[in-house]
Amino acid sequence: TAARLLELAEQTAQGHIAQAQAEADARIGSLQHQVEALNARIAELQQIEREYRLRLKDFISSHLDEL
Repeated sequence: TAARLLELAEQTAQGHIAQAQAEADARIGSLQHQVEALNARIAELQQIEREYRLRLKDFISSHLDEL
């Protein structure tokens, strides 16, 4: 019975390890998705900043020309 008890303990441990690995994989996938979304938002904001700076530069240049 000791061998059977050891076998059951190993199976239980393997089951817990597999479950923990699956949960970790799911969390990592979720975090990777969040990182991708944040990177996309950063790129979007950088584009907005470039456009804003260009418009501001044009605005200032046009007013300097008037002076």
